[in-house]
Amino acid sequence: WSDMTGLDLEAAKSFQVYQNISSPKEREDLKSLWDCSIREQKPFSHEFTYQRPDGSIRHFFTQALPDMDAEGQ
Repeated sequence: WSDMTGLDLEAAKSFQVYQNISSPKEREDLKSLWDCSIREQKPFSHEFTYQRPDGSIRHFFTQALPDMDAEGQ
């Protein structure tokens, strides 16, 4: 993660980081898919492009599971 993005592993826990590193053209779709995953409490998976700190473009596949408390938060 750190080698690919230039960010520490703790940053991977924040959805905002994925939006920040994704292509501006893909951010709306990424957010929509993420919101759907949370709302429906279903697994999330998506491939998107991002720009590495060295300027090169890479494809990034990510998966996540919603982790909700008893109140659905």
